[in-house]
Amino acid sequence: MRINPWNWKTTLFVSMLMMSLFPIHSKAVTVEVEEDEEDVAATPAAVPVASKAKMESVATKPQAAVPPPSSSAAQEPPPQAGTLKARVRINDKIGFYYFVRAGFVSRNEAQPHFIGKVAGSFDTQIAFSTPKKTYIELASSQTEVKAGDMMVVFRNVQTLDEPHSGLSGYWVQNLAIVKVLEVDKKRCLVEVVESFSPFVEGDKARFYDDEIQRWKQAQIKKNLPDHPIKCFVTGGGFNQFKYNQTDWIILSAGSGKGVVEGQKFQLREYKEVGVFQPPVQTPDGEAQVFYAGEGFSLAQILFNHIPVEKGFEAVYQP
Repeated sequence: MRINPWNWKTTLFVSMLMMSLFPIHSKAVTVEVEEDEEDVAATPAAVPVASKAKMESVATKPQAAVPPPSSSAAQEPPPQAGTLKARVRINDKIGFYYFVRAGFVSRNEAQPHFIGKVAGSFDTQIAFSTPKKTYIELASSQTEVKAGDMMVVFRNVQTLDEPHSGLSGYWVQNLAIVKVLEVDKKRCLVEVVESFSPFVEGDKARFYDDEIQRWKQAQIKKNLPDHPIKCFVTGGGFNQFKYNQTDWIILSAGSGKGVVEGQKFQLREYKEVGVFQPPVQTPDGEAQVFYAGEGFSLAQILFNHIPVEKGFEAVYQP
């Protein structure tokens, strides 16, 4: 077969001409551009300053929140201002209304401070409950009250006396939550929005915000005490003398002895049988604290075998 010399010479000439016009390193330029585009998306320096700071905050936050292996709950520092505090929750049956209904214990009859008293009825009712209206006479014209404000109607005439522990005081019974409809000088027309027990003329009223603050304080999680605590059942719910599961009871020990919300006490029937014999202590149930005052606490009965009564012993063992 004969090869045309013109064809191979022409092909060689054309190839050399193309190499001179388009250098071999052109492919390297293409790769460099692709690498630059990838670097723009992945390099932190290319991220805006605000976004970068946010990424660093998200990346470091979990590490700061995890305590070292040797730390314990008792060694944790107090939360700093502006940070979220851990919350304590007993169970779904203890909500805000349950908490308010249980009331609390005051040292003397002059506490807590009241802003007014139930002065008379808007209708012919003697005892008031939802959704009845009544009047509250303010104790001072300097008290600022406006329509829409909320109050708590309460009574604190029932005395508490527990001989074993020496606890004495007055049980503040929260009777209802009322809303102000109208204000005329020192007299307020109010309507009951939540009733716990009927109230009558002469019962006292105070600001609703007091209960909100007490509730918030009780929800803050605290460390359980590391020492045993023994106290006694002092009382309980409205017009009750025997208490059962989900009822609340008053215990004769509070934050002054280290009691905190969430703490559990074993309930025991306490009977003195003789001068020279130790008292009989029969295990009966368990209760969990949902509010710890200074010298008392309120607890819900989680379970019981027989009805709990005043004088039962409550024991905590860490």
